[in-house]
Amino acid sequence: MPGLRGTGQRLPLKCAHTADEAAEALGQEETLPDLVVLDLHFALPEAQLLPRNKDGLDLETVRRTQGLYILAQLRKDYPTLPVVLLTTTDASIERPQHPLVHFCENEVVDSRTLAAEVSRALALQHAAQEGPVFWDVPRPWPSCAARSRSWLGARCQC
Repeated sequence: MPGLRGTGQRLPLKCAHTADEAAEALGQEETLPDLVVLDLHFALPEAQLLPRNKDGLDLETVRRTQGLYILAQLRKDYPTLPVVLLTTTDASIERPQHPLVHFCENEVVDSRTLAAEVSRALALQHAAQEGPVFWDVPRPWPSCAARSRSWLGARCQC
């Protein structure tokens, strides 16, 4: 079974070809995945495309930007879920400005480029979950603290 390797465990990958399949896959899990990789372009029949009401929209443009419609739905339903959006360098789209949306942009998205962007997105998500670091500073501060800021983590010789 395909999966992601990293921490010594093999995690199953789920693949969805439409927005409905993605919603079903995400809804079946007890926990959210660490990340979603989403393509921008979907060559789907009209009935499987978002938005449901396509009145006045050019279908080819909807297909070329289908990933943005799916991304909007993901942001609404799962606001904390990181997404790597696959695009090509000639894709003229208005980029969503969201800290959890990462762009893997190249003329050809190869496995190294994708792996690097996924790793970067996961590292940023992990750092955000860690939160700020607070040091447990003893009070009152030792007298050497006034002389040097390097006393944290070092033994005080006062």
